[in-house]
Amino acid sequence: MDQTKPFSLAKDPAQAKRLDEVLYNLAETCRVLAVLLWPFLPGTSVKIYAQLGLTGAPDTFSEAAWGGLKPGHKIGEPRRFFRAKTTRNREFARRQLLGNSSMFHEMKSRRRMRIET
Repeated sequence: MDQTKPFSLAKDPAQAKRLDEVLYNLAETCRVLAVLLWPFLPGTSVKIYAQLGLTGAPDTFSEAAWGGLKPGHKIGEPRRFFRAKTTRNREFARRQLLGNSSMFHEMKSRRRMRIET
C-alpha cells in the first residue's frame, strides 16, 4: 500500500484505471491470505471471505490460485477483525490462558528474576 498509494490515486480522476488495478490486487491478496491462513485462523479466514462478499469457507488450498475474484466484484463495508493491541488486552489474554494458577505466578516471578539479575 505504501508503494501503490491508493488514497493518492483516488484523488486523481485520471488515475481511475490504475486505482481499480491496485484495489483489485489488494482484495485478491486478502482472498489468497484467507485461504493460506485457514489452517491457523479458520474463524478469521471465514470472516475475511465474508467481508470480500464470498460464500463458504476458504478451506481448499487450490482456492489460493491468483484470479479468484472477477473484475468488478463488490466487497462489503470494511470492519476490524482484531482488537487493538493494548497492555490491558495482553494482561487479559495472559489471565485467560493461565488463569490465577500457580504457573502464572511462577512465570511472573521468573520474569522478575531475569530482569533483576
